[in-house]
Amino acid sequence: MKEEVLEWVLMKLAIDKGYFTDGGDGRPTSDSFVLFTSIHRIAEELKKRGSSREKAKAYSYEQIREGLQVLAKTKIHLRSETDDDDLVFSPIADLGYFNDKKSREAAKATVYIRFNTLISQAILSRSWRQINYERVMGADLYLVRWLTKVLSLRFIYAAPTKTYNIKLSTIIENSGITLYARMSDNLKLVERALSQMTDIVARYTIERQIVRNEAHGKGRILADAKILIRPTTAFTIEQMKTNVHENRLDNARLTED
Repeated sequence: MKEEVLEWVLMKLAIDKGYFTDGGDGRPTSDSFVLFTSIHRIAEELKKRGSSREKAKAYSYEQIREGLQVLAKTKIHLRSETDDDDLVFSPIADLGYFNDKKSREAAKATVYIRFNTLISQAILSRSWRQINYERVMGADLYLVRWLTKVLSLRFIYAAPTKTYNIKLSTIIENSGITLYARMSDNLKLVERALSQMTDIVARYTIERQIVRNEAHGKGRILADAKILIRPTTAFTIEQMKTNVHENRLDNARLTED
């Protein structure tokens, strides 16, 4: 999951150093959000992730460059559940790698990134939501990072009495985790992730869907499960504060219009 972690790092660096290029009329365009950084700067940000964990994996300069190339070539395909709509895009629209022939030091290589139009448009329209970067990057398991992102983006109706409900089949389909042959093994993987999210998840309950094992003609197996997550009070308050921040952005946008 090197590329997934690398994408988080790029977003963090873009918040600090990214900018819109001039569209010719003095105003930014929806496809002009760029970042100039270096392999060394990316490596330093990745190193921070492992500073407090003994088993955190370190990446070489060559692995970072390879990860950037994979991101640039990756295609994400979005399909509408209700309409006949399709959208295919890459996280990185353009990638440049520049190194002085005299030095040949990978650490000094400059990296140029132009992010895809969807990211640029979201920034310009202020249609984005805050996520705790340190919390995400502090997780070892990919599924912990994915569930953290989902809860941060979807638990927008935050309240002390509310739960966030999600099906096991939805987690498998949307997260891209390796699918085990038995659904019960997939559920164990999700429970392992939830057990490591004590700062977000206070407790959870599982409603199992058990069906007859048609393959063997006898016995019963897990077909799916509904997971009801009760977020911690601290995370709920955090989400409520994020909602207030989003409302301010919406009001600012309406004022400008």
